[in-house]
Amino acid sequence: MTDINYCGSGGCTAFLCSVQGGRISRMTVTREPVLLSDHTSNGWKDFYVWSNGSLRLMAYDGKRYPDNPSVVPKYDQSTRINKAEQLVRNSEIFIQDGYQLKRVEDVPIFQPADVFIFSFLHYGDPDFQYLITVNVRTGHMEISTRPLR
Repeated sequence: MTDINYCGSGGCTAFLCSVQGGRISRMTVTREPVLLSDHTSNGWKDFYVWSNGSLRLMAYDGKRYPDNPSVVPKYDQSTRINKAEQLVRNSEIFIQDGYQLKRVEDVPIFQPADVFIFSFLHYGDPDFQYLITVNVRTGHMEISTRPLR
């Protein structure tokens, strides 16, 4: 919820609802992004939310998800980000003539936790910016371009 009644300096209140619209969980002090995990805890999907300056692991304890993400363990993505970056740097398209590799940090709200997006420029195609989406878990990469002008 992004209404003034649900938000404060630490973030906003988030609700996890069933497909029927019933409330499963209520969490305070959350911010985007919300990253989806392939892992489960007690039969429910894990996910990550931004809270108190870090991504936080939200794992189902058998009855509910944590109410306050800011007090649960931090999730460090650095190993996965580094692996994704190396996959891009070792890709044929980047090796050929790529430069100015940067991680795109503005991601969709329900981005999978193992997927990272990078941008780079290419000497052989100077009018376009390349975007490469990397799934660290599978090694799959998708490349797209967008005009610079």
